[in-house]
Amino acid sequence: MIKKIVDLFKSTNNSKQISLDKTVRIQQAYIKEIRTRDLLNDNIELTEIPEVFQLLLSSDESIKLQAATVISNVLKSLSLTDLIKLDIIFRERTSYEWYYEWSNSNPIELLHPLMAKEEKFSILGLSSFHPSGYFREKAILALSDMNTGGAIPYILIRLNDWVRQVRIMSQKQIKRYLKPEYARDFVRNLHLVLRLKECSRDDHLEVVNSVISIISSEEGSNELINGLETDDPKLRLACYKIILQTKLMDTRTIIKNIMKDSNPFNRLFVLKNIKSEVTREDFLVLLK
Repeated sequence: MIKKIVDLFKSTNNSKQISLDKTVRIQQAYIKEIRTRDLLNDNIELTEIPEVFQLLLSSDESIKLQAATVISNVLKSLSLTDLIKLDIIFRERTSYEWYYEWSNSNPIELLHPLMAKEEKFSILGLSSFHPSGYFREKAILALSDMNTGGAIPYILIRLNDWVRQVRIMSQKQIKRYLKPEYARDFVRNLHLVLRLKECSRDDHLEVVNSVISIISSEEGSNELINGLETDDPKLRLACYKIILQTKLMDTRTIIKNIMKDSNPFNRLFVLKNIKSEVTREDFLVLLK
């Protein structure tokens, strides 16, 4: 009789535990569903993008495709400064925080036939920020194989990667783009090019000088000059720096352009750097 009572008590407790476990699982699934819905919109924070990236592993096709769209839309809206911040955000994570074995995987596996080309490209770009060096290296190669100037900012960032093998791969791939036909893309990413001068993990001077040579050449100089008309004051300043360095414009033309620049820092920087070359006649001509 006592044994029956004990068995009945155990059975009752087990039933309660199963019921409790089921309730917890339902609650966890609900929380996960709510969190997924929160992430699948274009107004997410920069720090939430790694979470959206992990949704690309979802077995639910609709979630995977929505995540690709969000990633593409968000990356399109980011400045180069934001792109650098995003790389740091990914770097602050480790591969061990991610439940998937990324090092043995390929970024191409994240793509889906129904994704637009722009979405596929964005996923590969974001993959180049991944905590796993093996994954970043494969991402850079996949990006380069798409043969589009859009790969340039991601490769420029990876040129200073903390893993030597990734740097070597990036150096190899950037050479594919060191052509006048990519002058516009290099001008758009001039901030990242000049940033390499301050990076110390490798000697980037050869790449920097090659880019400057291309955008100041007869074939690429128009793109550099057009960069002075952009709305981005940082890009305008970067263009002025190269123009001053390469003597692409005469002093009067530089003054004429810089006086129209709305950014006071840009005006101060340029005028300070040409003051020894400015003559009284230069200003008199401009005042006419």
